[in-house]
Amino acid sequence: MAVNLDTRAPLAAADPSTLYLEVTNRCNSLCAHCPRTYFPKPARDLSLARIAGLVEQVPELRQVVLHGVGEPLLNPALPAIVGYLKGRGLRVLFNSNAIGLRPRLQEALVRSGLDEYRASLDAATPGTYRAIRGVPCWDEVLANLAGLLATRRRLGAHAPKVSLWFVVMRENVDELPAFARQAVALGVDEAYAQRLVYFDAGLAVAEQSVYRKRSAPVRGE
Repeated sequence: MAVNLDTRAPLAAADPSTLYLEVTNRCNSLCAHCPRTYFPKPARDLSLARIAGLVEQVPELRQVVLHGVGEPLLNPALPAIVGYLKGRGLRVLFNSNAIGLRPRLQEALVRSGLDEYRASLDAATPGTYRAIRGVPCWDEVLANLAGLLATRRRLGAHAPKVSLWFVVMRENVDELPAFARQAVALGVDEAYAQRLVYFDAGLAVAEQSVYRKRSAPVRGE
């Protein structure tokens, strides 16, 4: 249905309840389906002071999501940012590649009160992981995720909820069952498969999507 933009009110009907803040645009992956790999921008991080200034302008805020195309763990102020937001009574979560999730950061994030940690895998084998995410870090990522779960148990915490994410494309669709088994083996709380958003570069092309009309079958069909 067409929308007449001239009829829109100059102000939103209500204040937003969720705010997306990209705490950094830096990344240590080279994902074949991510626009950042093909259209890089000058590196920048959001400071705690900047985030506080933004959050204080949204009185009805209930949730903050700390990711964009960058890797949140690369912002050294991340635990302090999460702690500040939790101190304001907000729900906090972000997506991550888990490459930089070292033991010290595992503990800092658990102690910060982070509500949800979403780890992007997009594979169930080292070879497919490297082909899609552009770096040879499969074993490191699994070890870091296991460490986060172990740290959560050691500290007697119930958060963050840890989930695994899998962008489904023709390159990896055969590994979905193994991905599910990997999630069970790690003991994460949830696992998700999501569609590929394509923009005609790398693997982010229409031909890789399994959620579209297609004349050729997906492998395994």
